[in-house]
Amino acid sequence: MNFLKSTLPQASTILTTGSIGLMMVLPSLGVDIPAIWNGSNGNWSEVARWSTDPNYPQNNSPLPGDTYSVSISGGNVLRDTSLNISKFNLSGGKVSGASFLEVTNAMTWTGGEIEAGGVSCHGGLSLNGNVTLSNDAMLSLFFGESNFAGGSIAGSGSIHSNFGRYQFIRRCRSGIRSGDGRFFGEWGHDHWHRNPLCRAR
Repeated sequence: MNFLKSTLPQASTILTTGSIGLMMVLPSLGVDIPAIWNGSNGNWSEVARWSTDPNYPQNNSPLPGDTYSVSISGGNVLRDTSLNISKFNLSGGKVSGASFLEVTNAMTWTGGEIEAGGVSCHGGLSLNGNVTLSNDAMLSLFFGESNFAGGSIAGSGSIHSNFGRYQFIRRCRSGIRSGDGRFFGEWGHDHWHRNPLCRAR
């Protein structure tokens, strides 16, 4: 009887410790949160300018596993901190600043401007509109498939294709050839106005 009494607390301790360990290894089930900029001018980290107030779009915030699908259609959004989001839809306005923006999934670009700094896209870019990539801004495409359906790119920035596939849907008729920017692909690089993307497969 004394033996049973002395061993029961130990068994309880083992069970409790094991339960805590199990809870610690379970993956977090985050949600994808739509985040819409209100069209004003301000810093990305100013929560009052986002539909997600009291939080600004930053993956794994406020809870681990949370992701953000960001839409910007107007205003000037200054990237004042390094950022990581899931999806990005830029249809107007300007995204500026020297801080880095990483898009882990798809990006859609139909209007507006990316000024300075770097943006990386890991799930493909859909581009169809008159857009601007200015002040030596760099857009890097990693993996995924990118489609350039039409419109024009102005400005002095550059697009880099890294391990991804790009499809020039309208090819030489696309009009993506304005400005002094550059496209860097697996075959080398050239200026927009020479329309090197006509040679894309």
